Amino acid sequence: MISATHPTSPLEPTDLDDAARLLAADSEGRLRGAASAGALVRSVAEDARGGALASLQGRTVRSVVLVAARGPARHAALLLQALVGDVATVPVVHAAQTPRWVGALDVVVVATDDPGDAQLAQSVASAVGRGAEVVLCAPVEGLLAPAAAGRALALPPRVWVPDGMGLLHFAAAGLAVLTALRACATPDLAAVADELDAEAERNQAGREVFANPAKALALRCSGSNLVLAADSTAPEVLAAHLAGSLLSYAGMVAVPVELARALVAQPVSGADSVQSLFHDPEIDGPLRVTPLRVVLLGTASERTRLQARSAALTDVELALGNIESGVLQEDPIAELLQLAARCETAAVYLGLATAQN
Repeated sequence: MISATHPTSPLEPTDLDDAARLLAADSEGRLRGAASAGALVRSVAEDARGGALASLQGRTVRSVVLVAARGPARHAALLLQALVGDVATVPVVHAAQTPRWVGALDVVVVATDDPGDAQLAQSVASAVGRGAEVVLCAPVEGLLAPAAAGRALALPPRVWVPDGMGLLHFAAAGLAVLTALRACATPDLAAVADELDAEAERNQAGREVFANPAKALALRCSGSNLVLAADSTAPEVLAAHLAGSLLSYAGMVAVPVELARALVAQPVSGADSVQSLFHDPEIDGPLRVTPLRVVLLGTASERTRLQARSAALTDVELALGNIESGVLQEDPIAELLQLAARCETAAVYLGLATAQN
């Protein structure tokens, strides 16, 4: 059996519909940070439009290396590698530090929200020293900018968000670089920002659960032993990011897995190990078994396949990016960025609501 983790207490819609109570509990500004996804992407689009990446336009390169060691920067790099790695005209690869083979024909994007990351500062110096074109997606203060010695392009964060909420900024920066290089088809970042603003509007604290996708997802995540599943590589990365968000914002342990693993998972005991040790089935009756709730992540184009693949699960919630109209309709990159924003907001709501119970 899978070891049981204590889920959050089950929430009622009323726990999530008291906007004043939620906002009062949000002392760290996480709801505002989650609602800033569009602003994060728009700031990158404006920097790119202003010429921040002009030297990359039309340049012939051997590879694009996304250097990110941890946190949302790492998840953004893995997400982009999964989304465009098979279709880009050059290899797009993730690395925790600058690979030794990098040279003058490569573009190295170094991403972090930690201005004091000495290891990444060394990666910057190494890439610059080998003649690579370096793009810094990092705070302007700290160790990384000096390591570049004025020889790097910059896409710094320009919108404040709480720690751990930079995924959309890092993903947008990587997309901006790929767009400048014409390495693959990418969604228009200004349009993505508008779509994320619309998502934030749908998910604002004043909207009730029935009309609020993030609150509805938070409600479904509560009161259960949660598995975050996906059936393709990019949503799997998003599942790992959501697991971190749930732990950070709601103190909830959720397991990210491939859908195939979830399909063969056994139910978990609702009792802790001590209760199980002293349990007497003749006196106490059978141990309570809590079914796993599977949140299945993906895009709108995967809906039919995911519904068929997950039909055997007793408790499953489809969480899909879904852009129904406009230039981004059915764009898998834009839909996963939309879903990332929704999941992060749901994790924040879950934490705020359970903290008040």
